Amino acid sequence: LTAAGVNAAVPATGVAANYLAADSYTNTTASALNVTYTIVPRSADLCLGDPKVITIWIDPEPVVAINLDAAKCSDEAIGITLNTNGTSVVAANYNITNINVPGGLVASGSNVALANGVAANYLALDVYTNTTAGPLGVQYTVVPVSAASCEGNPKVITITINPEPVIATTLDAIACSDLNIGLVLNTNGVSVAAASYNITSRTIAAGLTPAVTNAIVPANLVAANYLTTDKFTNTGAIPLTVVYEVNGVSASTCTGDVQSITITINPEPVPAGGLNTSVCSDVAGGIVFNTNGTSVAAANYNVTAVSIAAGLTSVSTVAIPATGVAANYLAT
Repeated sequence: LTAAGVNAAVPATGVAANYLAADSYTNTTASALNVTYTIVPRSADLCLGDPKVITIWIDPEPVVAINLDAAKCSDEAIGITLNTNGTSVVAANYNITNINVPGGLVASGSNVALANGVAANYLALDVYTNTTAGPLGVQYTVVPVSAASCEGNPKVITITINPEPVIATTLDAIACSDLNIGLVLNTNGVSVAAASYNITSRTIAAGLTPAVTNAIVPANLVAANYLTTDKFTNTGAIPLTVVYEVNGVSASTCTGDVQSITITINPEPVPAGGLNTSVCSDVAGGIVFNTNGTSVAAANYNVTAVSIAAGLTSVSTVAIPATGVAANYLAT
């Protein structure tokens, strides 16, 4: 037992009946302990009575364990189970007297409120979101209560919420059919950086043909450039999309929310299949380029090479190779 520093001085004579009323003692053991006072009553005529021993039993108070501080990820249940220190009396229940949530942390709508007489796991399912660049701590003030309704000292328990990466919202892009999409994953510049990324799904619109060399999806803990060389063939008449579902993983292995990234694949023109022809010697070939009627139209054409069989003499009036030329560039 530890006596309070303000307890009445003993021995003392001629004191009032309530002289000892404010005495208090701390008992942090596992069982009740007693303090005994020896009292001698005195009459108005100063006659002394026989001594009397009065015993006060001090029921113990629970002491909250000192190892309950913890670190959790953003959006993860804190999982705390309250407990005592192993040497005090056990707590039958707990009072949650204060919850201090710092700016930057967002409490889940299902988190618990301040309450008395709660179970040890009352706080276990509390969840906080931290989309800042660093850890933030939520503090719970807890008072343990014994089966005899004795309250222990308040204990502040700090749960550090490590931040989650937030994928940038500016990663949607446009790429041409058959060209690398060039996607490099990144975070929004405000959250903690991502050490790696999870690619949870890839949805490819009907009409797009993925390259056989494309990255494997789903995939976990990949680098930011994991999807860079993906490419898709679009031989239709309109743009089509591929949608990636991605979340970031911080260096402390906290996983962020899934973000959709849409890559629009612009279509490629497909030359018509009936352009081969036969002409007489010394007569212009008359070729006029065209597309196949189902692909997007060609705005112009690149003529990349000409191969002339042995025995033919060229009288070409245009330069080859040539880029961005009209459909009738070779007509003469």
